[in-house]
Amino acid sequence: MPGLSSSSVSKAPPKPKKTLVSLPPTCSLKDAIAALERDGAVIVQGLISQEDANTISNDMEPFLKLAGASNNDFAGFQTFRSGALAARSSTFNSKVLLNPIFLGLAEHTLAKWCERFHIMATQVIKIMPGEKAQEFHRDRQAWGTDLLGDQVEPQLASIWALSEFTKENGATRIVPGTHKRPLDYGLKPTEDDVCYAEMPKGSAVFYTGSAIHSGGANVTKDVPRVGMHVSFAAAWLRQEENQYLSVPPGIAKTLDIRVQELLGYAMADKALGYFSPPRLNDIPTDVENHEAFGGNDTVSPEFALGRRPRKEAGFVKLKL
Repeated sequence: MPGLSSSSVSKAPPKPKKTLVSLPPTCSLKDAIAALERDGAVIVQGLISQEDANTISNDMEPFLKLAGASNNDFAGFQTFRSGALAARSSTFNSKVLLNPIFLGLAEHTLAKWCERFHIMATQVIKIMPGEKAQEFHRDRQAWGTDLLGDQVEPQLASIWALSEFTKENGATRIVPGTHKRPLDYGLKPTEDDVCYAEMPKGSAVFYTGSAIHSGGANVTKDVPRVGMHVSFAAAWLRQEENQYLSVPPGIAKTLDIRVQELLGYAMADKALGYFSPPRLNDIPTDVENHEAFGGNDTVSPEFALGRRPRKEAGFVKLKL
């Protein structure tokens, strides 16, 4: 019987390349949640205007120049980073931190594990031409040895495009579906596993703390990639970026009350966050004029900002 030629043997069709769902700025929270639950990440285009993206970038540029390039391989030797965004950019506070899609995704991801969430970290990341790709990781690795287990998702993160994101200039690399993989799952995906969060300026990619991802390589000659990492975590977990030092009470008291609460100036869960005023003259004597936790000497964090806690504070409770 004559042999079959290689051309006559049917080949299995190649697997379709994975892509991230990319939604318009008018998308419903329900659609964004569905994509996030399925893939561990979702892009929403044009969440802020290009003008607002430029403003935030300009607000942070002096700090990036002063900081200089990072000094380790993970952060990138040709990557500039700077944080404390809530103290440095009012546009960031009003347009990004309080964005309803962002808050809604955070609430959906975290509400089952906590009564309140707070900022985990804020950072502008400028990847310069010639930078290599960052190693793959999960953001929840910030807490070191993971004691929470696979069933708890403690974090909702995002990268906002302050410049256009392309594969060539270092768009964030995400491996869809890895938020459902065990935490001991390997961190060496193949190129076929990877999706690039290519998106126009003003867009954002949201992903869970369990999703495997990394910054991409910038192979362009002269096109920096300017992005902004902003993440929320359950308020009973330590923040990666210490907001009480990055945005101390003297600055925090000038900000929107909702921003203050997201920074962590609010009680969390049952009994987390109260303090005792350090000086005798700071201790309140009129209990009616402040919200005492357990007496005049143990007060809620809002007291440091000169106000009482909001009775309605907590999750935003957005409708789907």
